[in-house]
Amino acid sequence: MYFRGPWCNWSMVPPEARALWWNAFKKKFSWDPSVAKDVKKGWETKCKRRLTGVISTMCTRKNYSATWCAPSIKLHIMKLREKDEFKEKSKQCSLNKKNPEKEMPLHCKGSKSSVKLRIDLEQKLKRKVTVAEVYREAHVNKKQKFVDKTSENVWANFEKKKADNLEVPD
Repeated sequence: MYFRGPWCNWSMVPPEARALWWNAFKKKFSWDPSVAKDVKKGWETKCKRRLTGVISTMCTRKNYSATWCAPSIKLHIMKLREKDEFKEKSKQCSLNKKNPEKEMPLHCKGSKSSVKLRIDLEQKLKRKVTVAEVYREAHVNKKQKFVDKTSENVWANFEKKKADNLEVPD
């Protein structure tokens, strides 16, 4: 009921519509004010993926009934997706997803957020933890092995930069 425009992705959604969606979300859920920024960031990330996903589904599945989208808006979106610019971007995004060099690192802690992971790790270690420690915790398995090559490469690059920064010039 809040989808009122021909928006194929998050960047097309005007600020006033984003604010409307955010306010509707805030009315349904509550959280500790100390994590408000993290909640909004997570919400935006989810919105970006969901919006792109439902639009793609609506436009590609013949039997999909998009009751949340007015027929005139759906028609407008379909026309936008027929443009060469959209097709080129779509093709590039598809290639990016398939490129193992650009692959997002796997997270092996299920649906646990990085904030929750940090809190749990701090309780376990009984001290403040670094961002690097949270990253490592999120991307290694029980045997302390990285769950994918991308995670391992990110960690190796971090370790190299850290070592380079610690070197004392002659």
